[in-house]
Formats: sequence, structure tokens, C-alpha cells
Amino acid sequence: MRILNRYIVLDYLLIFLTALGLITFVMTMGALVKAVDLVARGISPALIARFFFQNVPYILSFSMPISTLFSALLLFGRLSMDNEITAMKACGLSLWRLVAPLVLLSILFTGICVYINSEVAPQAKYANRKLLQSAGVEEPLNLLEEGRFISDFPGLLIYVGRKNGNAIKDVVAYELDGAGQIKRSIRAKRGTLEPDNENKLLMVKLYDVNIEIPDAADPIDVSKTTYVNAEYYPVSLDFADMLKSGKVRRKRSHMRMSLLINLVRYANQVATLSPEVTGLEKQRLHAESTELKALLTAEDRSVEEALALVEGKRLLLKLTPEDMQIEKSRMVIEANRRISTAVACFAFMLIGIPLGLKSHRKETSAGMMMSLAIVFAYYIFIVVAKALAEHPALQPNLILWLPLIGTQMLGFILIRRSS
Repeated sequence: MRILNRYIVLDYLLIFLTALGLITFVMTMGALVKAVDLVARGISPALIARFFFQNVPYILSFSMPISTLFSALLLFGRLSMDNEITAMKACGLSLWRLVAPLVLLSILFTGICVYINSEVAPQAKYANRKLLQSAGVEEPLNLLEEGRFISDFPGLLIYVGRKNGNAIKDVVAYELDGAGQIKRSIRAKRGTLEPDNENKLLMVKLYDVNIEIPDAADPIDVSKTTYVNAEYYPVSLDFADMLKSGKVRRKRSHMRMSLLINLVRYANQVATLSPEVTGLEKQRLHAESTELKALLTAEDRSVEEALALVEGKRLLLKLTPEDMQIEKSRMVIEANRRISTAVACFAFMLIGIPLGLKSHRKETSAGMMMSLAIVFAYYIFIVVAKALAEHPALQPNLILWLPLIGTQMLGFILIRRSS
């Protein structure tokens, strides 16, 4: 039995490693295009090599589940076509006994993916972002990222719901006073971005605008708020100091899992705080941020992580309760996406084995097409979950688990029938 297990596992690993290399290479095409652009800008080959290889961990988080599925389809399709499965069953071996080593192997792949998605990939993406900014090739349009509140500009907190090139939609901007209090809220249905690289300015032209101006003496009383509608409202963003400072704000995809979880917990805590306690909390975090910035060095990752947590908390405190819930929902979706993408290795193995047995075909193209169809259907759910992030009451993070649960149940049923 040990010989048979070794035969199946080694065959599977050979196909898996080949598929992983090919799929990862294909998925790095985007990084290659960016690397060519960096070459054209005169960036040193050493920096370009770092940029390219730091993209690999993030790509592996997607290519490993795909390779797991593709390899299972291809291997068991071949074993079925060569009647090896029939011969093994004739010797009294059940299908469950044959696939047990591969199921255990998929659990190992899941653990590796969890580590990559939680620790390695976020750090690599963040390092790449810092690399681009330090090299002076960060595009001004990238400073306004879709689906994230940006607090890097003095006196302004801005959010872009959708971005397609220079066109933006569902924009929310808060103009802040010196104490960090909201003095004006701006919401626009659409807008355009016009970078001025010579003067280091990014012009944000907003259209169909609703403006809310709280009363300066009593900002908590909503009845005293002034409401203004405007067809056009321009906002000028100066990004010169940001690029000089080298400061890079962490996106959700740049955060390690521990940081994401801590920020979600903090959002739950501050939702119940009174305005007075919230004001004291802002002062405490400001003092803590100042202290950590004084201690920050390029080599000290622990201080950098602590500062990222404090800055994330400060950002949450600047949001309205509704926007804080949306931001928390996006962080929860990001955390669930990382874990669910890793669990996909296990789910794809379970569904790939019986589908491979039923295909009865050797052709690599057949296995690849079936793999792409299953993966495409799975990633549709990820897109839907992210699209519903602005409706936290619907629990969009649970949508990510529906295809995995369905795939695992179907895989168990099909393997049992094939036995």
C-alpha cells in the first residue's frame, strides 16, 4: 500500500509543480509589463528584480488553488483512462483509500496558503508599494485608491467608491479642522481626476455634489446642519510632501491578518463610545502616533506594525458611524477572502478527483478548461462579496464561503458514488 501511495502522490506532485510554475508565470505577465515600464524609466535592474519577485507571493495565493484543481483533474482523468482505477478497485481498494494521501496533501497546501495570504503576501505587496514610491515612479492617480478612505492629504479624508482610469464615482470627502473634527462633508455621484505632475497637484473635479456643514458651535445637533447642493465642486490635493516623505499608507491588502483582526475589534469597541470619550481617545492615539514616529526606523518592523495599527485606529475614529461600519465590512471581507482562498485548495481537491474520473480524457486542454470554469465560478462570488461591502447588514463576507461549502459537499457525494 505504501508503494501505491507513493506512486499516486509523486505523480500528483509532478503535475502540480509543473502546473504551479506555468500558471504562476502566466499570472506574472502584469508584473512583467510593469517591469518593462520601470526599465523605460531608467530604474536599476536590482530594483526591478525585487519588484518582480515580491509579486510572486501574492500570485501564489491564487495559483496554488488553481494548480491543485487542475492537477487532480489531470491525474485522475489519466488513471481512469488507463483503467488503473478499475484495477485498484478490483484489488479491494476503495476510492477513499486511494485519495486519502492527496486529501491530506491538500490540507497541507491549505496551511501553506493561509500563511502566505496572512503574512507573506501582504508584506510583499506593501514592500513593492514602498519600492515604487522610493524610486519616484508612483503614479498620482494611484494615490486615490478605490474602496478605501485616504487620510494622507492634510485637512482632508477622501473615499472613492469606484475608479476607472480618470473617472471616479461615489465620492465621499471630509474637510477637517486642526483638531481633526469634520467641518464639511462632501458627497458626489461622479468626478474626474486631473494630475498636474509639474506642480505636484491632483485636481479632483466633483459633479452632482451634496454638501453638509455642521454648526460650528454645536456640531452634534443635526438640526443645525446646513445642506447645500452643487453641480460642481473642485478639490485640489497636494501630493508633493507625501512623495518626499516616503510615507506609504497601508491598504487592506497590505495588512497582515493580525492587524486586520485588531482593527475590526477596535471598530466594534469605538462604535459604542460617547463623543466625549471619543475625543479623549483621539488625543491618546495622536500622542501615541507621535511617539511611535519618533522611534520609527527603516529596519524596525515592530514599530512600523504598531504605528500602522495606531494610524488605522485614528482613521476609523475620523469616520461617521455609517462609514465606519462599511470600512469594517471591507476589512472582514478581506480577512475572509484570504482564508477562503486558502481553503479552496482542499475544496478544489475534493471536486477535482471525481470530475477527473468522470472526464475519461487525457488531454491537458480538457482539464484546463474544466479548471478554469470552476475557478471562474468561484471568483464570481468574491466579486459579489466585495460589491456588497457597502451593505454590511447583508453579511457579504459569508458569500465567500457558499461556493466552498457547496463544492466540498458535492465532492464528498461524487467520491462516495464513484466508490
